[in-house]
Amino acid sequence: MEVRRSLDAIVREVGGRGPDYAISDETRIFHDMRIYGDDAYELLEAIAKTFGTRFDGFDGQAYIPNQGDLTGIRIARLFGRRFAWRPLTFGHLLNVVEAGRWFDPPDTANVAWP
Repeated sequence: MEVRRSLDAIVREVGGRGPDYAISDETRIFHDMRIYGDDAYELLEAIAKTFGTRFDGFDGQAYIPNQGDLTGIRIARLFGRRFAWRPLTFGHLLNVVEAGRWFDPPDTANVAWP
């Protein structure tokens, strides 16, 4: 339970969310909390520092857009283009922390944003 509380605190701090924001295992880091780009890097760095978790092999672009990409994406959406990323959930991050290393979640399809 201590790991869950510590991870929850890190995610809330990086995501700028207070105690009233509900975070469950299904909460998606980018799709729901809008953590992306530099903030996502800061989140993974804080997790690695706090828990010693390794993120070797993590394909960040499959899960989270880069900071500068969103402006172009918003413009492209005006013309009907859609973008999708694999969901990265709080529950999966918790599993990764408990395993001590990154692994892809099973059977996750890309989810359009927003």
